[in-house]
Amino acid sequence: MNTMARIYARDIHTHFSIYYANWPPGKPVELGDFGIMEDCIFDKLGNINDIYDIEFTREQESLPVTYEYSSSGSVEIKYHAAGELESTGKANAGLEINFSSENAVYFNVANCVHHSIENKINFSNQIMDLFEKKKWELDYVVVTSLIESSAATVLISGSGSKGASISLEASNKKSKPNDLLLHSKSSIKLERNIGFKAVAEKGLKPLLGVGKIRPKWAFPFLLKNEHVWRSLAPTKFDVSTIEKDIKEQGGHLRDAFYFGQLY
Repeated sequence: MNTMARIYARDIHTHFSIYYANWPPGKPVELGDFGIMEDCIFDKLGNINDIYDIEFTREQESLPVTYEYSSSGSVEIKYHAAGELESTGKANAGLEINFSSENAVYFNVANCVHHSIENKINFSNQIMDLFEKKKWELDYVVVTSLIESSAATVLISGSGSKGASISLEASNKKSKPNDLLLHSKSSIKLERNIGFKAVAEKGLKPLLGVGKIRPKWAFPFLLKNEHVWRSLAPTKFDVSTIEKDIKEQGGHLRDAFYFGQLY
């Protein structure tokens, strides 16, 4: 059965491609955290600096940018300028978000900056060293980039109904449309069948990019057990068998695997 977390994680990853959703959105995560990625959800085991004593530098922060996403064909957003909200009898601006299907996603993160590991070639070589020394598992992923926002709103419609909605009203007449998504600048006037809601105004890290050791499909040699290799799923390699074949031909694990971005 698909849980709300999995549906959200897959939806966000499908849209952003190189990024995965941090679940729950407020969960602490840092560059260098490593663990397992399952159903597009990252499960942290530790930090690579603490466990393996691998140090790295961070790239300079990028210029702030806002990301907004909603499930295709399932979310309608209406902004009411000041003076248009007859239902409340007030002149302040308002925002309505309506969902026409269950488990639909509305995602808005404002003033985001991008953090990433610098000198990825050196970092990749250190991961491959651990792998060749059998200190790194093939299914491990490591966080190599993060998106940090100064304000974020994540909404998921509840299951079992197609009539989920939320209505927000600005705290003052000067509020801009995006201000209405900030808890401190608006109030909820109506909420119906919202399955999940996360609102934060500082330090949320809703998106992360990860690196993983992956196979090279174009080998400089032929494996003796090539038929076995080709029958294996991409994440279920028998590393010992492959390593044996490679060593018999004077090669190294680096000839068959590399560390790179996981899409």
